[in-house]
Amino acid sequence: VLKFTAGGNTSEYDCNSGSYQNAHSVSHTPVSSTSKFIILYMAVRIVLGGSTDANIRCRDGSGSVSDNLVRIGYAGSGYKGPHMQFYMPTSRTAGSSTTFTIQGRDASGSNDTLILGDNGSKSTIIVVEIEV
Repeated sequence: VLKFTAGGNTSEYDCNSGSYQNAHSVSHTPVSSTSKFIILYMAVRIVLGGSTDANIRCRDGSGSVSDNLVRIGYAGSGYKGPHMQFYMPTSRTAGSSTTFTIQGRDASGSNDTLILGDNGSKSTIIVVEIEV
């Protein structure tokens, strides 16, 4: 591990769309131009509605997206609380800040409810910079 940056806030983000919507984010300044990134996301609350699954991913300031996404199944219960990990394999310029943003969308595209976070309770996002 070369460096880590933690951030978070008590905001609530509505991602009620078939296209990805921005949610929590954190800025990180890499120490190496060849490092990769693991993003840890701990949303205090995730709400799904309308019996629809959700897709959640990470995107950086250059437009690159994580190698993986997390699909959260509705499965009869609207409230979820998973912790998520995303791998960002694209290298960044050392010393140049980039913002990593969590994005969510309704997997069916039917604009059902997807809420990330909770007004008043903190969600956290952590960037772990690694050399591989």
